[in-house]
Amino acid sequence: MTTVWKVMFMLWARRLWLRLQTLFRREEIAQQLDTEIQFHLEQQIAENVAAGMSHEEARYAAMRSFGKPTVLKEETRDTWGWLWLE
Repeated sequence: MTTVWKVMFMLWARRLWLRLQTLFRREEIAQQLDTEIQFHLEQQIAENVAAGMSHEEARYAAMRSFGKPTVLKEETRDTWGWLWLE
C-alpha cells in the first residue's frame, strides 16, 4: 500500500470514527457543541468589550456577527451525517 493510500485510509477511518461517536454519544457530543458555541460567543463579547463597547453593546454585536446559535447547531448536526438514521 502506498503512502497516499495509507493517508487516505487513515482519514476515512478517522471520519468514520467521529461519525460513529456522534451516533452513539449524541447527548454528550451535543453538549460539547453547546459549550463550544458558548465559548466562542463569550470570546467575541470579550473582544468587543476590549475594543471599547459596553457589555450590552458587545453582546449584541457578538450575537449579530456570530449568527443564530440554533441555526448553527442544526447546520453542524447536518454535517454529522446520520439524519437518515434518526
